[in-house]
Amino acid sequence: MVGTGHEGSLGDQNGNGKLEAVVFYFYIPWMSDGLDNDGDGCVDEPGGGACGPIPDAMVIYETGIWPRIGGTDGTLLINTDYFSGEEGGIEIYRTFVSPPWHAYNVRGVMLYPDIAGEFISYYAREALNGVNANPEMDNDQNDLYLGSIDARRFPDKPPSNSACSAGQRSVLDSTFLRDDGWVVTSYNLIESYDSHDWNGDGDTRDYISAYYAINPNNGNCRIGVNGAVQGKHPRNSGYILIPSYTSEMEDGRDWNGNEVPNTLHLYHDINTTWALKGKIYRSYTYNSLLIAHQKFGFGWWGVFTYDNSYDTLPLKTGGALERYVGFSQGSYKTDFFNIGDEDGDRGTALPAYEIGYGQPQAIHGGECIQISAREHYLGYAGVQLIGGKADGNGDGDTSDVLNYIFCPDTSGSGGDFIVESTSKYAMGHYWNPIPFIWESYFSIHGSFEINGHVTIPINIRELDINEDCNLDGLIDQSMCSTYFQYDL
Repeated sequence: MVGTGHEGSLGDQNGNGKLEAVVFYFYIPWMSDGLDNDGDGCVDEPGGGACGPIPDAMVIYETGIWPRIGGTDGTLLINTDYFSGEEGGIEIYRTFVSPPWHAYNVRGVMLYPDIAGEFISYYAREALNGVNANPEMDNDQNDLYLGSIDARRFPDKPPSNSACSAGQRSVLDSTFLRDDGWVVTSYNLIESYDSHDWNGDGDTRDYISAYYAINPNNGNCRIGVNGAVQGKHPRNSGYILIPSYTSEMEDGRDWNGNEVPNTLHLYHDINTTWALKGKIYRSYTYNSLLIAHQKFGFGWWGVFTYDNSYDTLPLKTGGALERYVGFSQGSYKTDFFNIGDEDGDRGTALPAYEIGYGQPQAIHGGECIQISAREHYLGYAGVQLIGGKADGNGDGDTSDVLNYIFCPDTSGSGGDFIVESTSKYAMGHYWNPIPFIWESYFSIHGSFEINGHVTIPINIRELDINEDCNLDGLIDQSMCSTYFQYDL
């Protein structure tokens, strides 16, 4: 697991006389191996008390913020660095190999890095990094662009940094490792950057859904597909691409055939354009003469809901969608859909299968949906958990956020909830049987999946679980760091 701390509470870890934000990794087996892994004279200590604030399993490795974890074996760590007195950048670290305070810094201003396999995705502004990511289309450095850092042989070989395309991607859920080893990053081609009509509607003011694919053999990221459909902030699971919404007026198409300009939700089956991927700006799907004749974009695009859902997340075989249902129904519920229900009519909505209360927060491995529900919202719907009210953790109030995980079947309406044997649900404490697993707010930045094994870091107050996590003799507002694991 990875996380962020501050030397104001941890002490000056690198001895440079400054109190800075720092990033760390936490190797769970070191908490129960009977060894003094951090050399402080204490064995398997949880942090706090006479042994100091740092647990035995924690390694503080660099200054910075927003750490992420990935790699083919879970050893690749990244974070952003804006505290070194230089121009910042993305720091790259390999656990058990790189020494602390010796992360490799790819210099530049690069936003929201994320990992899929051994490749790191980010977006940035051309002028800040001296890059022209679309030289086929212009000679300026005025655009946002997407970049990829190849860390496959790090630290034996320094990572290489490439500009992939002009455009912009979402903060999360935009980069995914396919089962065949290719990495897919979904993003928006911004027509005004390229002075080009990428969806053939006669103007150059749209945000077009596209993806580029990173070749796992040579790391080349300048191959992809222009989907030729308007849709902002597309996210993907390697197989399904979902924009946050599509405006029929901006797209120039009547998707549902009602001759009224609607805003609706489309999905794209990436496998239907996988064979079309080619050179960005120069291949088949980027040819303007062909784009003008694509009635519904390239490959298969179809409507999955007309509902104005607040959020949608892609699965490998469908997607999850948030649905507002009003206070009396618990405010929000989460549904899912499967593309196996497609009837061949692009404008027909797919069946939506209700999972339960709460909002989708993350997709794990493209297969399971993490859902969060606020206790007081559940209370509006009359849900009773502990003590005849919507108290899921037994602390006496209804001010917390509860989380559970559902893994849909790949067809139809079925699926399974992940049940943790020591949860209050599994132990029979709930009046209404909703399989909540843990209580915490929406922090998913440290979650990761390696070879089908999912780890989710959890931060929670001692008071909420009635446990003295730091062994200081008090059960108070101190935060406990724990985790939940399961296999897909």
